[in-house]
Amino acid sequence: MTLTIRKFNTRHVEMNDLIRCGTLNQQLANQLEDYVLQRKNILISGGTGTGKTTLASILIKFIPEDGRILVIEDTAELHVPRPNLVRFEARPEQNGVQPAPFATFSKPLYGIAPIACCSAKFEAPRLSISCNC
Repeated sequence: MTLTIRKFNTRHVEMNDLIRCGTLNQQLANQLEDYVLQRKNILISGGTGTGKTTLASILIKFIPEDGRILVIEDTAELHVPRPNLVRFEARPEQNGVQPAPFATFSKPLYGIAPIACCSAKFEAPRLSISCNC
C-alpha cells in the first residue's frame, strides 16, 4: 500500500511572478489574458513539474467573476476560489462503487452552459489541460 500526501503551497503564484522569474514576458502575459477574456481555446501541456497547473490556475483568475467555471480533473489540483464553480473529479472503482472515468464528464457536462471549461487529465504517457474560455 502506498500513501501519498500532497501539500499545496499557501502562496498562490501570480502572472507577475512568472514575468519576474523569466518564465514569460509581459507581451505573452497580456496575450494570454486577452485570450481568456476573448474566450479562446488554450491548451497547456508539458512534463511533470513544469508549471501546467500553476499556469492554468493563473489563467482562471482572468475569467470574469460572474462567469460559471466547469472544472473536470482526475485529481483535484486547480485552485479556483469562485462561487460559480462546478467541479467534477474522476475516480477509480472503489469498494464496489462504479468508477467515474475522466471521459464520462467530458462530453455531457458542456450542456450546463459554463463560460469556461477547464479540464485536466493526467494519464501516462499523455497529459492535457485545456481551458475552453
